[in-house]
Amino acid sequence: MDIDTLPLALSGSSEDLLLVGVLDEPLERALADLPDGLRAAILLVDIEGLEYSEAALALGIPLGTVRSRLFRARQMLHQTLLPCAIAKRWMPVKEELS
Repeated sequence: MDIDTLPLALSGSSEDLLLVGVLDEPLERALADLPDGLRAAILLVDIEGLEYSEAALALGIPLGTVRSRLFRARQMLHQTLLPCAIAKRWMPVKEELS
């Protein structure tokens, strides 16, 4: 699935457009690395903006399963994207927080 074909809920500000350009490649790779079920839940809820119940209906799975998949997918994305954010200095490293 190509993330470029998905509509993004952006205000269209230059800041939003800059972030999309910067995050596009690492985010696309991180999404592609997710297992299919987790990726589908993330795309429907966090990218498309569906409610959890709507995603459950679209995927044909219970609401609790959607919640579980979103939790696991978000954890995996965090683990994958955090090193990129630190490397690009978007987030301070732990030593800088003390």
